[in-house]
Amino acid sequence: MLKTGELPDFDFSARNRRPPKDPVNALLSFTYALLVKECLVALWAEGLDPCWGLYHRPRHGRPALAVDFMEPFRPILADSAVLSCINTGMVRPKDFITNSNGCAMQPAAKKAILRAWEQRLDQLHTHAEFGYRCSWRTILRIQARLLVRLLRDDITHLPWPTERDDSAEICRDSSGQPEPDTELNYTENAPLKENIETYFAREINPHVPDAWIDPTTCDAKDGQVGKVGYEIPFNRHFYVFQPLRPLSAIDADLKASTDRILNLIGGLMQ
Repeated sequence: MLKTGELPDFDFSARNRRPPKDPVNALLSFTYALLVKECLVALWAEGLDPCWGLYHRPRHGRPALAVDFMEPFRPILADSAVLSCINTGMVRPKDFITNSNGCAMQPAAKKAILRAWEQRLDQLHTHAEFGYRCSWRTILRIQARLLVRLLRDDITHLPWPTERDDSAEICRDSSGQPEPDTELNYTENAPLKENIETYFAREINPHVPDAWIDPTTCDAKDGQVGKVGYEIPFNRHFYVFQPLRPLSAIDADLKASTDRILNLIGGLMQ
């Protein structure tokens, strides 16, 4: 959030543009332009024409598809970079020129927001769909590739990365039920002959009171909640202990390797 109480010169009440009337809107317009550029590069790299959009109408000089593509990333990348730049004091009121025609950034403000923007793009994030960490710059390219797969009907939906906010309200579905947090998913091995509900109440609930069993995860054979499987301890059944070699034998091998390396170096020095 913007520290408006501590930074009255950066008060923000509404979005305005062309031209922006205050420093916050000037920074937002600048970062949105940077975001469009990154989206253009990502779409071009996948062979897509950024001028033909899905929601925005094609218009001369406006890459409609890039504007569509950037929408989910506005708060995550552009707005976040602006908030960070202002709240950490990277920009000051003196870095802007404001008059009746609008507000313009001076070179110091442009350098500061560019630094904040690059830092934001280089931050690592765990992709919600694939589970591995990569930079936001890479995620833009991943999303462009997923968009191509969606247009080719290779996938049925386009997963978008999100940011976790532990202080936010609980997300609920259309029926008012809490949506599961995929980052907290956990698989527990329960005894085959024991009731899952009984095991859950005894072993899980006392430690994680708000945990619950996903009723949609069912076994393909019996149709019951949970998947039936068998744990085979390979080490217990197949591992054969091999005693370590004596230290004298290891030292002899190390000395032989060292002597061979020294001889090779000696040959190079001659």
